Amino acid sequence: MYYSNLNLYNNKISMIDFETILEYNKMKNNKLDKIFRNLEIYQITTQLSLFQNNLFIIFKLIKKLNIKNLFKKTNNIIKNNTASFYLLRKKIIYQNFNKNLIFFNNYFISSFNSLIVPHSFINNQHIVIKKYGTLKFLKYSHYDMIKKLKIVDLHTSKQSIGDRGYFLIREGVDLNLSLIMYGFKFLTFFNYFKVWSPCFVKKSLLKKCVQLSDFEEQLYKIKEKITDKFLIATSEQSLCAKMENTIHNLSHLPRKLVCYSECFRKEVGSHGKDTKGIFRVHQFEKIEQFIVSQPNKYNSTNNFLNLLEITEKFYKLFQIPYQIILLTTSDINFVSYIKFDIEAWFSGSKTFRELVSCSNCKNYQSINLNIETSFKKKKFKPTDTFNSTLIATERFICNMLENYQTPFGLKIPKNLKQFLKNLDLINYKIFF
Repeated sequence: MYYSNLNLYNNKISMIDFETILEYNKMKNNKLDKIFRNLEIYQITTQLSLFQNNLFIIFKLIKKLNIKNLFKKTNNIIKNNTASFYLLRKKIIYQNFNKNLIFFNNYFISSFNSLIVPHSFINNQHIVIKKYGTLKFLKYSHYDMIKKLKIVDLHTSKQSIGDRGYFLIREGVDLNLSLIMYGFKFLTFFNYFKVWSPCFVKKSLLKKCVQLSDFEEQLYKIKEKITDKFLIATSEQSLCAKMENTIHNLSHLPRKLVCYSECFRKEVGSHGKDTKGIFRVHQFEKIEQFIVSQPNKYNSTNNFLNLLEITEKFYKLFQIPYQIILLTTSDINFVSYIKFDIEAWFSGSKTFRELVSCSNCKNYQSINLNIETSFKKKKFKPTDTFNSTLIATERFICNMLENYQTPFGLKIPKNLKQFLKNLDLINYKIFF
């Protein structure tokens, strides 16, 4: 296996790892930065005045951890004027290790990410662990191909919907439906259970599945009198909620679900990026894989790597060059233990673009949602959960437009012809 040397469950954690995480996340929160600003990492301070203005924040943080006796011990330390920031932090980290994370007001110190995940302060400093296929360099971008084939209406959609809106038309609709049908057919061969998901989830459940800061940044909110809901950004969120308070027989695991859904994202932080075409849009369709796995380290690791390999096979069938990357700490949130992306080659744009995110969430979601497996005579243990994109159809259509273009039109991939009445080519409507 091409990353068999990666020890996904290495639990030998040093304080240096936490210091790196601390330094990175300190920059993300101005409030708590005031606490740490004048403290050196390994300095034991006896100056109570350093804590006075922000003491309530420290106590709130400790209360969030729900650790017995720690609050009382910390109170005594500070009252005795022997406050040790380093020792306090060390106690918090090690006593909270099994809970996997510390979270308060968008600030976190996390032991949840696997230690093979490289620490980085800069986005996109990923590691390429595998490459597949031979790169081609073709003439047209997907935006050019959309205009030549006339399969997407971007003009009237901007009038009626706004930026990043679109209407699929003509063969664009056929391509989209064929990808959905083929995706389900492909995963059914690997014994996946088919699901069609609702488009919104209660806030009370969603906050147990994903990082809270994602709510306002990426998700559309539906305000109601009884309970607020959010439009899902991926069906992983609704499938997670579906699994709440479930117990799974160990012999029936892994449980593999494939789910189709509409997805909705604000794309905050993407201003000015990919404004042309349908690569980055507010509404799109996606087929997602969701796995409930045995918590056993050996089985869990194998099941996760198998998920990634199945996804690879899907893209190999389209003969599209791609690379698999391991994301660093700056590119993943604390929900993911480890995360790989599959980036496909876009021949017209001459670059790799993300098509797949594959995440191992370990037991973070199952602990929050009480997803358990019976273990050793009716003892219950949280399961592990994984998720991976199989295909985001609009984004993959962009890739097809660039990699399957010919001088006369768009060549239909062999594996989609069965859903398109054996059509070989979608002819250009405009030549330029």
